[in-house]
Amino acid sequence: MFFSAPQLKRDSLGCAPFSRNGKDPKVGNVKVSLMLSEDGPLTIEFADTYAGLKRPWYHVDVRPKGDVEFWANREGFEHLGRLFLKLARTAKDPRFHLHLPLEYHHGRVQILENEPELRIGFDDAPGAGAA
Repeated sequence: MFFSAPQLKRDSLGCAPFSRNGKDPKVGNVKVSLMLSEDGPLTIEFADTYAGLKRPWYHVDVRPKGDVEFWANREGFEHLGRLFLKLARTAKDPRFHLHLPLEYHHGRVQILENEPELRIGFDDAPGAGAA
């Protein structure tokens, strides 16, 4: 027997809405107001990415087949959202990159020697990034 999932209406980027119960997800607006420090082209100040958050947490795992799993609590997503906004809104040198732990708990930002890491690089020319 062949099962065909119902076609969901996709947004302008081609993404279908996610719903666990098969019903259309609620659509609304979320108001965001945020002030972040402006960093230099080769630096980033992390303090304001987790300011006011009590227990931000995220975990990144690369599975044996190459799939990437990314888990976070709400504050972990908030912390990373602020981090990505800082990268998007401040002038960065094309060589700028971050080394972050695969698992982050508030206050733990040091990566131990030989520990796997999450590297986030800045590249204004997609496809021309460093190897």
